[in-house]
Amino acid sequence: MNRSNIDDLLKRQKPVSGENPAIWENLPPFVERAPGYFDGWNPPAPVGDADMDRHLGQLYADIALRYARAIRKPEFIGLVMSTIFYKTATGLIRMGDTEQAFLDRLARVAYCGSLD
Repeated sequence: MNRSNIDDLLKRQKPVSGENPAIWENLPPFVERAPGYFDGWNPPAPVGDADMDRHLGQLYADIALRYARAIRKPEFIGLVMSTIFYKTATGLIRMGDTEQAFLDRLARVAYCGSLD
């Protein structure tokens, strides 16, 4: 594939944000975005206090849910979860209290939502 074909493909490529480029403006604090780079799970290093790390994970879950609802993209939750699972499976991170509390909080919210 020559360079002009690649340029043509890039011009036709739709942005990830679709019709809503504002979704990139106020990303949650655990998401890192740079030109050509997006990391769906990049929280600060754990504090070392298990209770505090769990509280932080629950807070991040609430922030992620609020953000996904605000941009009307439930796929955002899947993106963050996939990033956690990928990083854990490849050894980039260890499943710590923050990650576990994040996933636990999502499970509790999903369960409570199913009781209606």
